[in-house]
Amino acid sequence: MGYVTTPTARKYIEAENLYENEIQWVEHYNLQPEGAQSGLDATSTGIKYTGVTSVYVDPQMVRHAKSVYLEFAIDTLASGAGVKCHLYDRDDAADIASSDEVTATTDRTRTSLAVATLEAAIGHELTVRWEVTTAAGTGTFTATAARLVIIKGVS
Repeated sequence: MGYVTTPTARKYIEAENLYENEIQWVEHYNLQPEGAQSGLDATSTGIKYTGVTSVYVDPQMVRHAKSVYLEFAIDTLASGAGVKCHLYDRDDAADIASSDEVTATTDRTRTSLAVATLEAAIGHELTVRWEVTTAAGTGTFTATAARLVIIKGVS
């Protein structure tokens, strides 16, 4: 038998043989691709940085989503200051997720949001915003990174 005439083996996976959400993967969407933002003023409250770029929420991006997180990091933070990281919807001009107040540096922190919240943002542009919620007498902070993390599962 030649290559052209050799039948292809039939292979398939039956859903009944898989546990629920046995196949999973994680997607990361960088909300701050411009990099760390250092020297952000921590001496007064308010929004100190809004992302330059945004992520468009496509229906396929949300398909099979099981968990959604806003993940962020702060490298330096003035003593006494408190900062929040927000997932901001540019189209609705509103935050759709916000972290708790952070009062110390952190390598990585996650704030969960409902999958339905992300589904409601389909067709919208999302970005990150950094807000000082408790002012320090002096000093700055560095917003190192922010990203949207979606954990998906099928079966």
